[in-house]
Amino acid sequence: MLRPVCSDERDYVDTMLRVCGTAISDALGNPEAAEVRSDSQRRGLVIWYHPYGLDKFAQLGSAWRLLCELGPRKFFRPLLFFLSMSSSTPKQPHVYLEMIACRRDAQRKGLGSALMKEVIRECEERNVDAYLENSNVDNTEFYNKHGFRDIGYIGGTADDGSPRMMQMCRSAEGTKS
Repeated sequence: MLRPVCSDERDYVDTMLRVCGTAISDALGNPEAAEVRSDSQRRGLVIWYHPYGLDKFAQLGSAWRLLCELGPRKFFRPLLFFLSMSSSTPKQPHVYLEMIACRRDAQRKGLGSALMKEVIRECEERNVDAYLENSNVDNTEFYNKHGFRDIGYIGGTADDGSPRMMQMCRSAEGTKS
């Protein structure tokens, strides 16, 4: 979604770091709304939002900070995409998995699964589903292994340059979607 408005790969990486930094800042700044977890060596990270986590005013604050930091050219395309995403998320209370990532040298060693278990434990304790958007088909098997199922697609339209994202949901019991 951001590649078409970035001048090159370095600009894209810098912009993504700013967007992710804002998400992490929001999550850390409001422990009632979100969780940020990492392993002790900081090789991986998971961010998730509790049901009813960020209120609308907090989301507006995030949007304003991103507009100021990114400028209008890089801000409005992602904003439109995120608005379309939010209109298609599950209506029932759910934990939203914002991000799970591991450094390349830590991948395929169980760290991602350990981080994912934190999210799953949260869902089971609250008896709510988990929801995420997956833009990388290579990650689908990982999510399926943890009980997530495909519930639809968003994005991927030629006119807005957004990535096609698989919407995935995991029930609190881990069996239904």
